[in-house]
Parts: sequence; structure tokens; C-alpha cells
Amino acid sequence: WERKEIENYFLSGDLIFRYIYENADNKEIDKSIIKIKIDEILEELKDKTFDAIAQHYFNENKGKGFSNANNYAREILDEAWSSESGRLNICSGKEVISKMSGWSNENYGVSFSSKSLARIMTADEIPQEMKDVIYSLESNSAFT
Repeated sequence: WERKEIENYFLSGDLIFRYIYENADNKEIDKSIIKIKIDEILEELKDKTFDAIAQHYFNENKGKGFSNANNYAREILDEAWSSESGRLNICSGKEVISKMSGWSNENYGVSFSSKSLARIMTADEIPQEMKDVIYSLESNSAFT
């Protein structure tokens, strides 16, 4: 998997905007604010993401110590943080969706989950990696 959690596949500003717009009473929603809010949440989660990467590395490589774990985490996070897709892929999708849903509920009276976002995805919005997995499941073939 290219992304941290399955929920990361639903972290699309367009998808989240469409869900909020279709379910809000107040239709005065600026699409750009959705992307800005996602970016704010990703920044809030940066340190927590660093810690998770370092902890995972340390658990797998205890003999190399904390310093190596931190260096590894820094390299991974710096590379991911250099692009929007990298940030979206590496942070906890569950947390981003939960925080976005809370913000949306507070501002527009609309809450959502990854499941509700998945329901409104169009075929064009489904990432190729997910399509490949679905095909593998349907055809009972190995996922590569």
C-alpha cells in the first residue's frame, strides 16, 4: 500500500467539499477553505506522524537505537512533506477525516466518515491502487 491507512484514499478536497456541499443547508461553502483546513490538520499531525514513524522503526530495529530511529523518521517525513500527496499519504487518514468531520460539523452542520465519503466516490475518483485491489479480490488473484 502506498498510503498509511485505507482512510487516506478518501482524503480528497474535492470529495470532502462535495459531501459537505450536498449535505449542508448553507450552500455558501468556498471549496478552497477545504484544502486549507486539510493542510492545517496535516500540519497539526506532523509531530505525531514523526513520532509514529520513529517508534515503528525503533520497534523493528531496537539494536540501532533511538538516534537512528529519529534520523530515519526525519528522512521519511521530509521526503513526504515535500509534496501534497506525500503529506496526505503518510499522516493518519483516520485522524484527518475525524478532525475534518468535526470542523465541518461545527461550521456547516455536516459530519462524515470514510464510509460516507466512499459512498459518493465516482469511478474516476477511485485511486488505481484501490481498483487493482478490488480487481484482485473479484478475480481471486494475487495482489501485487
